[in-house]
Amino acid sequence: ISLKDGRTLRREQADYHGFFTRPFSWEDTILKFKRLTDGVLTREQQTELITIVKGLDRQPDMAVLTGFLSQLTFPQPR
Repeated sequence: ISLKDGRTLRREQADYHGFFTRPFSWEDTILKFKRLTDGVLTREQQTELITIVKGLDRQPDMAVLTGFLSQLTFPQPR
């Protein structure tokens, strides 16, 4: 990053928590999902979506997920 005062900040990192070498646990994934969707989805929507995603491996297709997602509405940005 080049700063206005002429300094340059650099940092290199080979991996990070969530990278394939240090994957998230399911609990980590839920916490991140809730943090990123807070204020966008209601708590109920978050919980329902987590439940749907957790059970996708038992579904014959993605219809449950796409059906849920297609019903979500979001306020228009100002």
